[in-house]
Order: sequence, then C-alpha cells, then structure tokens
Amino acid sequence: MKKIIFSLAASIFVLIFSVVFAFAEADGQGADTTRVPVQLNGSDIDIKTITYKGSIYVPLRDISHYMNSNLKIDKTGTVVNLLPKEGTAELSQDDTSSGDDGQIVNVKANPYIIRLEGIDTYMQSIGYNDVIYIPLRNFAEIFNKSVEYKEESNTIVLNDLPGDPVGSVNGEDISKGEFDYYYNYQLFMMSNNDGLPESDAEYAKLREGIFNSLVNRKLVLQEAGRKKLAEISQDDLDAINSDILKKVETNGGIENIRKLLGGANMNFGRYLTSQKESYIINRFQNELGKDVKVNDSEVRKYYDNNKNLFIKPETLKAKHILVSTRNNNSEPISISGRDAARARAEDLLKRVKAGENFDDLMNKYSEDPGLKSNPDGYTFARGEMIKEFEDAAFSTKLGGISNVIQTVYGFHIIKVEDKFPSGQKEFEEVRDDIRKQLESSAKTNYFYGTIDRLRAEGKITKNIK
Repeated sequence: MKKIIFSLAASIFVLIFSVVFAFAEADGQGADTTRVPVQLNGSDIDIKTITYKGSIYVPLRDISHYMNSNLKIDKTGTVVNLLPKEGTAELSQDDTSSGDDGQIVNVKANPYIIRLEGIDTYMQSIGYNDVIYIPLRNFAEIFNKSVEYKEESNTIVLNDLPGDPVGSVNGEDISKGEFDYYYNYQLFMMSNNDGLPESDAEYAKLREGIFNSLVNRKLVLQEAGRKKLAEISQDDLDAINSDILKKVETNGGIENIRKLLGGANMNFGRYLTSQKESYIINRFQNELGKDVKVNDSEVRKYYDNNKNLFIKPETLKAKHILVSTRNNNSEPISISGRDAARARAEDLLKRVKAGENFDDLMNKYSEDPGLKSNPDGYTFARGEMIKEFEDAAFSTKLGGISNVIQTVYGFHIIKVEDKFPSGQKEFEEVRDDIRKQLESSAKTNYFYGTIDRLRAEGKITKNIK
C-alpha cells in the first residue's frame, strides 16, 4: 500500500479531465449587482458581489486580501499570480463601495490567466468598472475553504475545511483535508471498479494505507527540501501547467472536472497542490536513482537464470492481396457488393496460380491501406493478426499461396515469403533490455528503501483509527 500515493497522485483524473480553457463570450451580457452577504469563518466580510450566469463573482483583489494573498501581474499584463501575503496591509475600499447595488449591469470577459503560486487555476474572470471579478466558489476552493449557501439568511458562508490534523511527520501536520482528498479518491475508484469495502475492518485498512502513503509523501517532500530539490523554477511551473493543460484538453472540460470532483467529495485546489508535489517527488526519485547501475555480471546472471523468458516465438513474413468489403467510412458494404468482391478475389487467385507475378497483382489491385508503408509484407507471430488471416498464413507452406480467406476486412490472398522457427534469443539480443529492466527495478527498490530509512529516523504521530 505504501506505493499507492505516488502512482495515485500521478494518475488522478487522467480519466476525468477536454476543451482548451478559453474565456466565455461575456461582452455585453447582464449581471446582477445585488449584494449577497458573505461570511468567512463566522465573521461578515465587506465585499461586493455580482451574480452572473448563476454564479457569485467577487473582486479578485478584495477576496485575495481576505485569503491573505497578494496579487502580482506579469509583464504581459494577462497573468495574475496569487502569492502568500507579506505583512498586514489593510484592504482598500475603493472597489467595494459602488452606488450601483441592485442594478443589472453589463460585464465583459477578461483575458486574464489566474494562477496560484504559478499554477493555473482555470478560473474565468469577468470585468466591471475596470475591476477583475472571479467566481467566489472556485476561488474559495483553491484556498481549501468550504462554500455553503444559507438560503434562510441569503448568505454565502466560507469556512476552513473542518477537522483536526490526522497526524504529523517530523512536526509537519497531515491535514484532514489532505487525508480526505486521497481517501475520497480511493473510494471513488473502488466504487467504479471492484466495489466499496464491505466491513469496518476493510475501511480501517484503507484508512491505514492512505495514512501511511501520506506519511511517505511528506517524508519525500521534506527530504527533497533538504536536498534543494523542492525549489520550483519558472521552467518547472511551465512543465506542471503543460501537464495539467493536457489533462484538461483530454477529458471533458474544466467545468465537468469541477462537477466530477465535487461528486467525489474532492477539492480542485488540492488537486493543483498534488500536481506540484508529485512533480517534486518525481524529480527527487529521478535524482536519487541517477547513479544506480547494474553491472554486466548481474545482467548475464539474470539471463542465464531466466532463459525461459527469452524465447523467440515462431514468426513468418507474408504479403497479401486484399479485396476490401468496407467502404470509405470503414463500414461494411452490401451483400451484393461483398459477393462481387469475392468474385474479384477468386479471379485474382486464378491469375496468380496461372503464373502472373504476385507482386504486380498486389501493387495494382490490393486495397490494403497499409501496403504503401509495408511493400515487402508483414512479419508477425501468432496472436498478432486477425485469427482467420493468421491461421491461413501459418498453415501455408513457405513460398506458397493461400486460398481466398475472408475476414471482417474483406477477401485475402496470402503469399508466405519466409518462416522463422521459435528458438532461444541470444544474450546479445536482449542484454540492453535486461539492463534497463534491472536498473529500473533497482532504482525503485532504492527509492522505497530510502523511504523506509526516513520512516525509521522520523517522528510520526497518528491521530486516526
């Protein structure tokens, strides 16, 4: 179980992240300036709200103040970076005391990219009276706040995520929010695969595994910090943002992602944090293993002890003439069209048997889309081709011509060009692959051996059962 968080964090939402992030066409669209009261950890905060497309927007600068964050705009004027606040500057009220409360006003889309310490947050901003407004719910969640609308008082309530730390590693807390993120992810995956745990003991075992994996994660991040491998450069941020963008482009769009996360009781802000942490962990693991090597004798010993793993299967090389039974859209043609295709194939077979050159007929009549890239035929072992084609090819003698064979692609005439019997692969053929395999295994073992050492040396407290 100790490996789960490293692979888990790297793979979270490969399946649930597609649309390239772009700002909505908001120009000239109406928004309601009726102020909705907002509370933060039980206290009212003085902040203007705009209701737009069913969401509450607030001034970016003002809500950043309440979240103890400063704004920094890059040289292009399009990237707003949220950074930890230094000092205790007071909030200016210039943007929050407007006289248009309760009106319907026009807002405009803003071309701003909002980042949290350099990581894209995928928040769409709008503009009104030269002020940047952002969705309150999206903003609050990247600062690990819960968001609840109290209908009876028409108030939006923001609170720190509840719960005492579930433990600590060398004095650094493991927050309940962090634990819940990975625990809920695992429950989400289990509910979509093998099913949820069926007993209290199984749930307890799951919680234990998640806790131990988070301990490992903290230990590695702390060690990376000591070795100066936790510092994030702009190039690193670019790589992290590029990886997140690929996932967004691949899976359903950012709003769909937020809905899926919410359905699994997971936090998007925590996801962004996990991506940065995973990047540091991967760099630490690569750096740790860069000098791990295996020598020639170890490679040779593995080969000698595992020769059964290095058997060449029987293979053959074959050419074929295909008369296709698929149209240009790869759909099956009509029965009459299929009968005509068979007749053409039978005629071509007669011509081959009458002595016409197989290659000439293949190059002129074959409808195989792979012919241009494989003019000399295909080399394959059993299990690599469609069964009817494969069975016919392996039952045809060397240099022989098959009968007309039907597959889902059409009618084939096969010529066997060469046959290669199964046999033992020579050491030189597999030496480099064995070395890569052994070194990868050795690096992984060294990495987890390092974690075991850090656990033995560290001070770990646990507050959950």
